[in-house]
Amino acid sequence: MFKFPAIGKNQVVAIVTFLTLIMLGVSYFYIYIPANEKVVQERRFRCLQNININIHSKIINSTWMLNNFLKTFPNDDQLQDYLSNYPKTNFTLLPVSSRLSGPQIRQQLQGSKVKWVDSSVSIRTNVAVQQLTIFLNKTITISGPTDTLKMRMGIRYNFDHFIKPLLVPDVFDNYIVFESDASDKGKTDDNIIYETFPSGLSYQSKDSLLTFKNKVSSPGLRKLSIGGKDYRAFSQPVNLDGKNQLIVVGLVPGKSYDQERKRLPLVVVLLLLTFATGAIVSLPWIKLYHTGNKDKLNASDGIASVLVSILMMALMFFVFMYFILFANTHGKISASSTSLANGISNALSTELENAYQTLKNFDSQSHLFANDDIANLGKSNLKFRTLSSRDTNYKPYREQLNAFAKPTALEEAFWIDSTGKELLNWSTDSAFTPRSNLGWRDYFKRIRSNNTYSFNGHELYLDQIFSVTNETFRSVLAIKSTSKLSQPAAVAAMTFTMKSLDHVTTPDGYQFAIINNNGKVLYHSITNRNLNENLKSEFADSTSLVSCLEAKSDTGFTATYYGRELNIKIKPVKGLPYFVVIFESQEYNDNRDMQAYAFTIAMLIFLLLFLITQFAIVFFVSAKRSFFKKQLFETSWIGPKRCFHRQYNLIIVINIVVIICMLASIDQNSFLKSLYLILFSITFIGIYPNVLFAIDYGRNQSYNLNFKLYAIAWLLAFILLVDGAALTTLTAHHLYMLFLYEAGLIFFALTVTSAIYIRPLSNWLMSKTQQHFPQLFITIKSLKKTETSFWTYTHSFAFMATTRLVITSGIPVAFFFIYASNYEQNLETRYKHFHFAKDLVQKMPKNTIEQGKLPVGAYIDSSFINNYGIVSDQKHIDSVEHYGRYLKEDFLTVQLLNAFKLQVKDIEIRSNNMVYANVGSDAFFNKLTNTNDISTNTIYKLTDKAFLGLGSAALGYHPSFEAIFDLHYLIPVILLSLLVVGFFYMIHNVIRKLFALGLPSQDGWREMDEQLLLDDKLNSLLLIVGPPGSGKLKNIQNKIKSRLFKDKHGKPLLYSEGTRPDDNVFVADMIRIPTENDDEDWKKCKADALKKSNKLVIINHFEYNIKDSQTNSIKLNFLESLMLQGKSKIMIISTVHPLTFLDSFTEEQRKNNADKAQTAGTASADSSKRDGNVSESELERWHVLLGHFRIIIQPLQGTGVRLRKKKKNAVTRVRSKASEREWRLHFARRVKLKATPTAPHLPKNIKNLRHSITEETRYTHYLHDMKEKAMDTLPLLNDEGVGLATDTLIFKMQISSHYFYTYIWQSLTKEEKFLLYDLAEDGLVNPYDDYNLSMLIYKGLITRSQGTLMLFNKGFRNYILTAIGNSEVERIKAQVKDTGNWSSLKVPLNLSIIGILIFLIVSQQEAYSQILTYITALGAGIPAVLKVLSMLGSNSNTQKTA
Repeated sequence: MFKFPAIGKNQVVAIVTFLTLIMLGVSYFYIYIPANEKVVQERRFRCLQNININIHSKIINSTWMLNNFLKTFPNDDQLQDYLSNYPKTNFTLLPVSSRLSGPQIRQQLQGSKVKWVDSSVSIRTNVAVQQLTIFLNKTITISGPTDTLKMRMGIRYNFDHFIKPLLVPDVFDNYIVFESDASDKGKTDDNIIYETFPSGLSYQSKDSLLTFKNKVSSPGLRKLSIGGKDYRAFSQPVNLDGKNQLIVVGLVPGKSYDQERKRLPLVVVLLLLTFATGAIVSLPWIKLYHTGNKDKLNASDGIASVLVSILMMALMFFVFMYFILFANTHGKISASSTSLANGISNALSTELENAYQTLKNFDSQSHLFANDDIANLGKSNLKFRTLSSRDTNYKPYREQLNAFAKPTALEEAFWIDSTGKELLNWSTDSAFTPRSNLGWRDYFKRIRSNNTYSFNGHELYLDQIFSVTNETFRSVLAIKSTSKLSQPAAVAAMTFTMKSLDHVTTPDGYQFAIINNNGKVLYHSITNRNLNENLKSEFADSTSLVSCLEAKSDTGFTATYYGRELNIKIKPVKGLPYFVVIFESQEYNDNRDMQAYAFTIAMLIFLLLFLITQFAIVFFVSAKRSFFKKQLFETSWIGPKRCFHRQYNLIIVINIVVIICMLASIDQNSFLKSLYLILFSITFIGIYPNVLFAIDYGRNQSYNLNFKLYAIAWLLAFILLVDGAALTTLTAHHLYMLFLYEAGLIFFALTVTSAIYIRPLSNWLMSKTQQHFPQLFITIKSLKKTETSFWTYTHSFAFMATTRLVITSGIPVAFFFIYASNYEQNLETRYKHFHFAKDLVQKMPKNTIEQGKLPVGAYIDSSFINNYGIVSDQKHIDSVEHYGRYLKEDFLTVQLLNAFKLQVKDIEIRSNNMVYANVGSDAFFNKLTNTNDISTNTIYKLTDKAFLGLGSAALGYHPSFEAIFDLHYLIPVILLSLLVVGFFYMIHNVIRKLFALGLPSQDGWREMDEQLLLDDKLNSLLLIVGPPGSGKLKNIQNKIKSRLFKDKHGKPLLYSEGTRPDDNVFVADMIRIPTENDDEDWKKCKADALKKSNKLVIINHFEYNIKDSQTNSIKLNFLESLMLQGKSKIMIISTVHPLTFLDSFTEEQRKNNADKAQTAGTASADSSKRDGNVSESELERWHVLLGHFRIIIQPLQGTGVRLRKKKKNAVTRVRSKASEREWRLHFARRVKLKATPTAPHLPKNIKNLRHSITEETRYTHYLHDMKEKAMDTLPLLNDEGVGLATDTLIFKMQISSHYFYTYIWQSLTKEEKFLLYDLAEDGLVNPYDDYNLSMLIYKGLITRSQGTLMLFNKGFRNYILTAIGNSEVERIKAQVKDTGNWSSLKVPLNLSIIGILIFLIVSQQEAYSQILTYITALGAGIPAVLKVLSMLGSNSNTQKTA
């Protein structure tokens, strides 16, 4: 029968996380993407629908124009000439086709009105000649109902002129227009009438482009491959008339379409990216805070914690600086949009006022010209229809009318009567414009119904139309006419170009639109969007826009427009129901931030490599070499030490001074100088602690002094390298400032160190301080205390680390980000200046620009372009050119900044050409590398003697101490200070976790055990637990001899090992328990122990054969017998706690049995008994029995550094002139010489060698007895260094003590073994299981020297790492792998991170395409670096197998 596998807690968490990610993935792929794809399709189909509307509007307008011409034909004899002379630029007007001329028609009508009885429109396309012709047929009655006259007129377009102006850019990459008909019959493959690129496409049937459902066609979406490139084809049918049809196809690259439909909102992306980054960076700390009692810490965790600390400090400063920079620039960027909105609104109002005055002047003078039409209005060749140029009245009229027309870009002015008929037309065209009927126009209706605008006290109406006659967009201003024409005029109107809104010049990155109350776009900076859009429909979310329109508010918001996230500024126009909308692209800001971020990360990686290199060198030269393979380097010196508390405090003072000096000295005048300054500061704070430790080692004559001197020498080599690079790259001034900074720090450090460590100077300073500043003297005295309750050595170490992190990563990251951001800001401002000047020269006449005033239609944002003027002073031009020239230092800085650019946006590629001092001879800039300049200045060449000067406002961020007192900066600085303090406490907790410094104090524990042992009432039932070699039995025997134990009646206990008859203490050795039941020796032992004369029974070697159930039963029965008798005290001496060991052993055996049963398919009922398990009933008896015993711990006893007195042995003399070989053989035979103890060939550092041996044999009498013999062999050691020399001897002692160490190891529970192995591996231990860890410390197997946890000697550590056997190591590793808390948390965290990264890559593919290259490189490099660094503490954990 199939059985589901057992699911543990770890698997449940992983499965839940995996299912959650699956659910999120399903939601993304099956809910979000379809919904977003629908939005994308709607936007593009809406564009095609607008094109459809534009095509019909063009046909209607063309038909309306033809209708006007045909209606004019009977009464205008000059119409045919007008049509034949009409410009053929955009279209061709075909002459009127009629069997009667105009005079003949009038003759037939005989004064009666024309009666139009029929009209029809037909459209013909000719693919061969690429033409489209619109015909209008009209019929009139001339004499009677049966006598009619048919007239026909047409307008002919080239396909290019007809279609191209109507296509909307920025939505589709390419367009194709196919010709079709209603029935789709008779069509060939060559049916493309217009395409923006040579596609080579054709179609056979409409269903290949359109969608057909239930015999109804609708716009379609198809996948096409053109020239090997995939496209999405959006198709829209356009019905021209009943027979002709066009199919407009918009093409979008398939890759762009997929990216757009998969793209997540920016807020979601930032949220996911923040979570993923935070999770990745904080993984080591998460592990530290979530380790269980079965999780293991190793060197890689320590190294990862250090790297995380550096990255977290860098991230904290980066976020702070980004916030400051954002707060500093956001107001100015918003001011840019506000300035543009104000400028456009004011220019619109000014131009509209001028237009109104022009129209008013025309209206007041119109009656003077006797209903005479005008052509060439506003030009020198102005002409009247009736007035001849030879007439004497001609010249004053012309000058007066031209003066009226001058302020505006007028096209025509006209007057309309109450029926809509045009009475008078004054045109700027060279031909007289035929009059038409305009009653259907909106402006006529609004004026007639008095539905006008009150603008500056004027009643008017402003309308926008697309002029049919010349294919241009025009504004129409209409007012109520007050003219005195012979035929009363109801409306006076004029069409003109709004120059302030037509083909404008703005700084790059800005667009604008003028919209009405309904959101319809009336004017747009992209002219083909005029009257073609409604922002309510174009914005992805129009909620903010609608609320602004309803409230008429002057505000800003963010919106998605044509798939791009833009900053929107909206401002009402005074006196008009219009709104100015500024579209501010975030592209420049995003590019600036991205480039600054990339450069900051790159420089942070460089600093990390610099720090890793320094640390590696210091580690290799400072760490003692070890003979033991798995302890190649001694790492116990890493971590906080209680004895260095004062040194830590002094280092903190120096670090704070370095921080202040860095903040004062790092500036943006020279990037390389600041970089060298940072590298020097990082190295300096590495040298100074080594100097302090070297002084301390020198005073104590420690052999560690040489290691510190080596480290100082290597770090000084780093400073020499930095200064050498500075000598070859910096200018003299910057080099002087760098050396001055270095000299100042070195002088300060030497002064402070001398004042503290040179005793005469220190005493003199203290006496002077006491004399002149007594309160300060008292404060210094109180600070000299080694530790206080709130400021311990761990606090000083953590704060020292925090200040060092501020120096090594915090301040550098802030500087790199500020400099790179300002650099990119200046670079982009340069591009905006150059683009603005170039665009201005192309659009505006040079004489207009050279006037020094900003031309109409040119706008500056008062931020990127704040100053505008003409520069003609040659000295000023020369000074700008000279100041912008680059030196070697500048070139290196530019190359360094450009080396880490991400070329992912066109804007970056464009602005990258502006990195040097000039662009040919066209433009010159101020120095880019000096980002301390508060503005960017550009001069653009107009002529040889005139330059256009442009300057920006104070953009970017320029920190200073004065700025701190500004409230905008003070609050973030306070917040950063609080974050640093919080980071210090976090670092403090990490250090306490990492080095297991949070364990409970054991002060008074030994004293309490001693009281329990000596109290006559409390010591009746004792369980004395201690490791082998701790002298448990001997300690009790010594106290009995000293008569410290008494029986229940107060009489002293006696013990003489059976030599006296009055002994009342019996020692029952559990080693005497037989393997068989019948054993006389054990029976005698039991009988002797149960004697009534015994006042104390000592159970020795209780741990003997504890894994055997039969032996344990004998012990249990024996102890119960003693308890029932109740006549004597019982003291059990054991190396293990029985219940703890039995629980651990039983749990392990049950697991093994379960594995065996699962493998075999069945398990025997009595398998537990055979395998040595303790039954539940027997375990319960053990609980009841041992529940009456008090437990005391006997730790390993240290012997101190005192030497035992040697026994006097016979002296074997050696001749006085003995050779070195004889001397060494003499010592090898362990014969003591009477010669002086300072033999000439003793190894160097003999004192330190003796100290090492003393420390190795300090604990346990077993090892202490070997001390004397080890000391005697010291003269035989070679001079190969203290570490290697002693390690060889320690290794020999380990070999001799192998079974003693095995005895200790086997006396431990699996939990204790796990902790010891974890500590032995690389000096770190998981402090989660504080109970067992505290017991190991109390037993003496782990020592806590100066706050650092270590095994009691090196030999035992090497034994654990090399001699416990592969099976034991694998069992420990399996224990970590199976039941650790971190392993249960690691899987869901990794799954979450991977899932988020997949989401980001899928949804933001275009943004991550190049970044993935960097991530891949980092992903391959970081594990390798961690692997190398982890080897510094220990070698591989695997054991060699036979």
